[in-house]
Amino acid sequence: MSDITVRSTANMGWTTQNFTYIPSASVTTLSRQSLTSATSGPALDYIFPSTSIEY
Repeated sequence: MSDITVRSTANMGWTTQNFTYIPSASVTTLSRQSLTSATSGPALDYIFPSTSIEY
């Protein structure tokens, strides 16, 4: 997690994160939820689901 003490809308401090999710069914739904109760949670940009399967 990044230090957010000096962040602003002009300097979001973006970092790249990659996550792998392997579904247990042929159809699935991905959702996102903040872990904070603040009025503004994490900012997400460029979410790119891939259908590539590598074994």
